[in-house]
Amino acid sequence: MRNDPTKDLLDSISRNAGRAFAPTDHALLRQAQSSKGHISDKAVMDEYNRLIDEKLRPRSFWSRLFGG
Repeated sequence: MRNDPTKDLLDSISRNAGRAFAPTDHALLRQAQSSKGHISDKAVMDEYNRLIDEKLRPRSFWSRLFGG
């Protein structure tokens, strides 16, 4: 099975679209810096991106109901 570079690019763009146009969330950036700041700047940005993805991810009714 061959990889489709166009599909891979479009998938990457759709995954990162929320982060690309969102303003910086300074509270989440401070949280990422406090948890990963002693390691490296890349670790801080990876943690920040993870927190943004978690914030932007749509949650289902059941996960909101049961806190998941």
